[in-house]
Amino acid sequence: MSLYQAVVPTPPSILERRVQVRMRRQDVLTRDPPLELSVVLDESVLLRTIGGRDVMYAQLRHLADLARSPNVELRVLRLDAHPVVAGSFQLYEFSPISQTERLGDVVGVENVHGHLYVEGEADTYLHRLVFQALADSALSPKESQRLIYKTAERT
Repeated sequence: MSLYQAVVPTPPSILERRVQVRMRRQDVLTRDPPLELSVVLDESVLLRTIGGRDVMYAQLRHLADLARSPNVELRVLRLDAHPVVAGSFQLYEFSPISQTERLGDVVGVENVHGHLYVEGEADTYLHRLVFQALADSALSPKESQRLIYKTAERT
């Protein structure tokens, strides 16, 4: 049993569904046309061993390989960086449907109770600014990719 499962008991069927949803979300990165993805990961995520050495090695290699895709921009925020404190969030930006109509952006925040979605323009704007500040403080995509491969080899 993981620490998360011990602290937040979640029925196995819900955990399985969450895994399936995350796996399906990955599919949009390789569809035609692929989704564009920009990510800033805290370096501590790369260092926390989850599932054992073999699992971490495979996950890190997979992450670094994905970062080579032209539609993926992955940046690592070094441990010694001094970024804005933001917590974890996802910012979903939608491209224009037509010249006059646009879907509003959405911010997603995961917590122990599930997922919270915020659609207000002020909130999404603030999260966009925070994301940009984090990206500006992080390593470049190429440097990030090298760091992930190097971390995988040390695992």
